[in-house]
Amino acid sequence: MITIISGTNRESVFFNALADFYQDAFAAVGKETTILRLKDLPREIAFHFPENPETWLPGLKPFQDQIDRADFFIFILPEYNGSLPGILKLFIDNCRFPDSFAGKGVALAGFSSGMFGNLRGLDHLDSVLSYLRAHTLPYRVHVPHIEEKIDESGQINAAGVKEILQKQVEEILAYRGKRA
Repeated sequence: MITIISGTNRESVFFNALADFYQDAFAAVGKETTILRLKDLPREIAFHFPENPETWLPGLKPFQDQIDRADFFIFILPEYNGSLPGILKLFIDNCRFPDSFAGKGVALAGFSSGMFGNLRGLDHLDSVLSYLRAHTLPYRVHVPHIEEKIDESGQINAAGVKEILQKQVEEILAYRGKRA
């Protein structure tokens, strides 16, 4: 199962547009996806750190179950102050270690209002995922000036963005095909 993870706890038309593209592209080839939205996390996560599975917040169990079912992740994250959103790191820190991400494939997609499309944030996330022994694909999507590439209806209106997203979809399919 491919799980698309929202890298923010804010409602984001930009995340939704990119996630919709991925879901449609995978559905077109018969691959199931699911979305994990950090905005649905229990608020108590901010003041909780699990020492062991028995001390997890009960509200985190559905999120951990979704992580456990996934064999591949697509992280879509906005740039927050030149890096990744803190809620994403907090979520990762609350996932069961080390098996939540170890040995699983990961694709990264970043977006920003600025000119680099969250280049640094994806590098930071890649470092975290590497430590967790995830297999991050080398092709990353960076969407700068995102507000110019999504129309009023929340759809991607820039052909170049669709092309780079489709290229990443093809790489994900190739990776998963080699591991099947």
